[in-house]
Amino acid sequence: MKKLILSVIAALMLATIPSVATAKEKLYIINSGSTNGTFNAILSAYASDLKTMYDVEYVQAKGCSKASVILKKIKKAKAFYISQGIKAATSDKCSASAFQPTQDKIIASDIKFGMIFGRIGDKGISDLKKGGNKIAYNTNPNKDWLAKLDRSLGVTNTHVKYKNSTGVMLAVLNGEVDLGFINSTKKVWQQKGKLVGLLSLNPEGDNGVPPLSGVTKFNGAEKGQVDNFFVQGFSKSELIKFRKIIANLHKTDSTVGLWYKKAVGYVNTATWSRQDAIKAAKDYVNVWRD
Repeated sequence: MKKLILSVIAALMLATIPSVATAKEKLYIINSGSTNGTFNAILSAYASDLKTMYDVEYVQAKGCSKASVILKKIKKAKAFYISQGIKAATSDKCSASAFQPTQDKIIASDIKFGMIFGRIGDKGISDLKKGGNKIAYNTNPNKDWLAKLDRSLGVTNTHVKYKNSTGVMLAVLNGEVDLGFINSTKKVWQQKGKLVGLLSLNPEGDNGVPPLSGVTKFNGAEKGQVDNFFVQGFSKSELIKFRKIIANLHKTDSTVGLWYKKAVGYVNTATWSRQDAIKAAKDYVNVWRD
């Protein structure tokens, strides 16, 4: 009897100990991009920081179709993932509600402006305006955009598709093509001793690169893009709390904070008001629905 009482007392004492040792809540981080792309780099940085707060499981799910299947399988679990806004607007594979910027799941966005670039000392803006160039790109929407650019300039260029932005950058760097068009300019800036930005879709220019709209105007000359960060399985209050966690990571020298400090060409909305962040996500997706 005495042993039983002691056992009960011990159990009660354990129950009153603060829950420091409580198991962390599961969080799936899902990369819908390539394993060697920017999405993977960003989400890996988030995973490094968030694993101190959550039991993080990192899942590679290249493409919207695979990511959608995984999200459906774990629909009751908490998930954090990223998707291209332009694909949510233009691709049937990314048209699912999971990739649309609605207030019940949007956390933040990376706003970015595409850029036409080339090799230092090689072809420039005047060559682009003359036509006859080989231009590298990496997504079908970018192919359509380049066709609009050619029509606007009244010229013909050859457009060559590559697997990803790294492929586009290397194609220009190695002389396989004359120019490149890229959505995320980070890789161009990393090669600033060899590559040079020629024209930016940012109407205000980008770090000294002049705006394309100053050369030619058409529907798309000033189109920005977003990579949207979403959550699944969060209540409204949990989403707001998680967004504060993400915002704090951006304000500090966390792995994520340091990644963005080194990155050029990104405007992240994690520290914006929730209302403004949601509006930006929607606006930069809807601008491509034409």
